[in-house]
Amino acid sequence: MNTAEIRKATTASEVSAPQAQPGAVAPTSPSPQALDDALAHLIGDSSTEIAHELRNPLFAIEGFATLLERKLGSESPEHRHAQRIVDAARAASRAVDAVSELGRSTPLSLCRVPLVEIVADARRLLESEANVSTEWSINLDTDAELEVDSISAKEAILDLLRNAVESGAENLEISAAHDRAAGRWGIRISDDGEGISPNALSRVRRLFFTTRVGAEGLGLTRVQRAALLHGGHLDLENRAGGGTTACLWLPART
Repeated sequence: MNTAEIRKATTASEVSAPQAQPGAVAPTSPSPQALDDALAHLIGDSSTEIAHELRNPLFAIEGFATLLERKLGSESPEHRHAQRIVDAARAASRAVDAVSELGRSTPLSLCRVPLVEIVADARRLLESEANVSTEWSINLDTDAELEVDSISAKEAILDLLRNAVESGAENLEISAAHDRAAGRWGIRISDDGEGISPNALSRVRRLFFTTRVGAEGLGLTRVQRAALLHGGHLDLENRAGGGTTACLWLPART
């Protein structure tokens, strides 16, 4: 929908909106969480179109800035500015790709996966990315099994582990809680990193929100998406002694 169509639809809705009857109860304002959910749904439905509309100008900006960068030469004072344009365009393109991926509806391929195995795989992936010197304490029920899309669940756990390490954690504790009534396992990851400020705690799941310089602000959004697709949820809280505890709730094997 382009700008003209949006304005037309908005005008039409204003004209056709029914007048409140005497004695009628005025509608209540939606909660911030309800607004976030509605906006996320709207963006998700339109993410492919949004990405397409943004990619073309970003490619043009990057392409012309690259040509300008080459023409100026490294000795030119303006060369650094052209480099910044190229870097910014590439960063924006990565952000567009991320939004498109998050909004894409991908059917889950559910299977039974041992909890110990999926956590071990996520840990191996994390340690293959960088030299991780964190001390690990893992206490999991060896009989616990999940009914999940193994790739999606593993990536969500990896994002949580990556977040903990990037927060400066020196110690990581991984445990599990079983909610038999709800048929779920909670994968609990506790760290002794920098924690999350009270003001940021309610916003850290939002797309591109981050408190770290240079961070992309996508990790917890991906985790939240994976949890919701599985019918689970993500809990976050600060630890009394410092650090954060994240608990990812996923369906247990039925």
